[in-house]
Amino acid sequence: MKKFLLSLCAIAVASACVFMTSCKDEDEWAEQVNVPSVANAVAAAQAAGVTAGLTYSYQLNGQEYTSPEALQQAIAALEPGSQNNTLVVVAKDPATGASQSGKVTTFSVPAVGGQPQQIVFNIPTTTNPTDDGSNNTATISITTTETRQHSGGTIN
Repeated sequence: MKKFLLSLCAIAVASACVFMTSCKDEDEWAEQVNVPSVANAVAAAQAAGVTAGLTYSYQLNGQEYTSPEALQQAIAALEPGSQNNTLVVVAKDPATGASQSGKVTTFSVPAVGGQPQQIVFNIPTTTNPTDDGSNNTATISITTTETRQHSGGTIN
């Protein structure tokens, strides 16, 4: 009886192993927001007359980022199809502590297959309270694509 049960268990385990390795799972689709180099756009706009010594931060939907690269990653992490996202660039003079915010830019992230969206954001060139950056803008164009991801046979 013991040999029979042991044989039955071995057959069950072997059957389960064959079943698990022969199953092919479906590819999964993931949406990806494509954002070009924000650093290049910011650098080009800042070269147009920014007061030397200013530091910049970027507020996306109320969250502050201290580099264009971090802002780029944050935009790429936004949900495709999301609307009413806000972006503000803040110039700060580290010597005096004075700061000036650019105009608020509101934008939408395109849904998969949607038209590319241009984000035009204002970069203040001084900490002067009248400088909202409207004379100094940077532009990026974002798209959303759908990519196929294969789980490699793992159970999800």
